[in-house]
Amino acid sequence: MRLLAEVTAPDIRQRSGFVRMMIVTNPAQPWVEPGQGVLFTYADAEDGPCCCQWPLTDLAFAKQFIRRKFKVPARAWREVPDQLPGCMDDWLGPVRLTRASADAAPQWERHVGGQWVAFDGPEVAVVYPPT
Repeated sequence: MRLLAEVTAPDIRQRSGFVRMMIVTNPAQPWVEPGQGVLFTYADAEDGPCCCQWPLTDLAFAKQFIRRKFKVPARAWREVPDQLPGCMDDWLGPVRLTRASADAAPQWERHVGGQWVAFDGPEVAVVYPPT
């Protein structure tokens, strides 16, 4: 499950730099323990990579903490579709990194109209080696 919420409190936006947050309860991140989730925060309203991420062990506690710390009320969260397998958890749309070979630079691809289309991704990204 993925839940998305906007950060609307002006003081919180200014202090934290966050404009939206997403909780992912079924992440494919290699550093996340089984049964944990991830909180992603974003400095931009457009779809793209997160600026910060934290592991979550308890969804109810996370939502309560976010409500107190970032003034995001429970009613602000809306469910968004789960990510496609092999795609980046922090992007809303299906985006992945591929490599033509072990020595090749990673290539960003977006799933559009049933096909993978290459695009210029963000300038900075954390790329985990394939397992």
